[in-house]
Amino acid sequence: AYHNEKNYKEAIVQFKRGLEKEKDDAELHFNLGRAQARNGNLKEAQAAFEKLRALGRVDLAEKLRGEVGVTVSF
Repeated sequence: AYHNEKNYKEAIVQFKRGLEKEKDDAELHFNLGRAQARNGNLKEAQAAFEKLRALGRVDLAEKLRGEVGVTVSF
């Protein structure tokens, strides 16, 4: 909900809380990375990208890269 309202700071907080319980949830890592990127936190978005690749979710990693844009070199 926070993500849809463009309240990225609160979305980040909520996704991190979710990851405290489900540390390997690929969807949460994807959404966290997207929120981080949209909030201008590109290092954190890159960390989410790398975590998705480590989880074997190259599909979500590439989707995240596509949403962040070509200016970020993951």
